[in-house]
Amino acid sequence: DRKELLLADFALQRQATLNLLQGLQPSDWGRRARSPEWGEFDVVELLETWVRHDGEHLRELEALLGDVRFTVRFPAPMQAGLLA
Repeated sequence: DRKELLLADFALQRQATLNLLQGLQPSDWGRRARSPEWGEFDVVELLETWVRHDGEHLRELEALLGDVRFTVRFPAPMQAGLLA
């Protein structure tokens, strides 16, 4: 069904990103970058933006498809309260 296909694709894309995050070393989380559009930010700030952006997509999917239940498993540094 269309809903399951869209959610499976969303989960696949998010898992690929989480796999990249799991490869980060503790020192990587504070690394900074600069973008002409967003200014200066670190990995944690980028991730916070990413999570909010994903929430927007999930709300859009829910509006289109009805109830959406989606579980995200965060990498260990995030589970340890890095984003708290």
